[in-house]
Amino acid sequence: MKFANKNILAAVLLGASAFAACSPESDKKSLGAIPAGSFTVTPVANDGNRFVVSNTTQGAFMSVWAASNGGASTLKTDTLTFGRKGAWDINLTAYTQGGSTTAKQQVTVAADIPPAQIVGFYDLTKSRVDTQWLSLKMGAVATTITYTPNGVNFSKPANAASNGGIYRKVKINPKRDYYLQVFARGQLVKLAGDSAWFEAYIGKDLPLNNFNYTSNLVAGFNTNSACGLAAMNGNIVPAACNGAAAGKAGLVTFSDAADYYIVIKAGSNSPANGLGAAGITVDSVKLLEQIR
Repeated sequence: MKFANKNILAAVLLGASAFAACSPESDKKSLGAIPAGSFTVTPVANDGNRFVVSNTTQGAFMSVWAASNGGASTLKTDTLTFGRKGAWDINLTAYTQGGSTTAKQQVTVAADIPPAQIVGFYDLTKSRVDTQWLSLKMGAVATTITYTPNGVNFSKPANAASNGGIYRKVKINPKRDYYLQVFARGQLVKLAGDSAWFEAYIGKDLPLNNFNYTSNLVAGFNTNSACGLAAMNGNIVPAACNGAAAGKAGLVTFSDAADYYIVIKAGSNSPANGLGAAGITVDSVKLLEQIR
């Protein structure tokens, strides 16, 4: 019996000592001081728009990079690209055992990266353009669309109001800027009490026949607008009166990564010919993608 009592007492004392050793009051360990954040920036040889960044923060186990042009990374060492000239900030958040720490540096870029043309079939004078830019009927009577060696011609059917267009799909990256260019020839005609139009759109809605595409206007000419009667010959977007790119040299920005549709349409709400005797001919449609 005494042997059993001694074992019980020893077990109680052992448990008490273990509890004391594990209690928060007796734990003297700490996470340690948070180190100063640091990183290196090295220009890529023969490339003034790209820089290699490397996290040199002591004890860092995670890196989060954020650049003022929207660039980002979570690699310890990575290459950041700056598409436009100017001064750009590079921010690092480094995570260590002691906590997070930050560091910041600035780089200077001397020149823009030239934008890339992303429309897969931009030259409307080539053969097979009718299989790449599909036509649309947007009103009770469709605008006459003719595919010719000189481009796609929009003309007015006789004695009827009309509306119609062509469209093609493009893929958009919201972290980049875009410049629309529409090269066209022709001139709208002012109609008493009525209007004629020539417009370019870029939107996510799938173009459908018998549906009037009116959302996401990028560049528009209308005989009710100040620019509506100007002769067209060349890239007409900078001269547009209406739309997101009007007065912005064709610049368009987007908020979603998705497939979008470029729609070019023309028409008139009068039986008279508001598209002119020769109609309006589009030679090419380009969308230039600019890295920020």
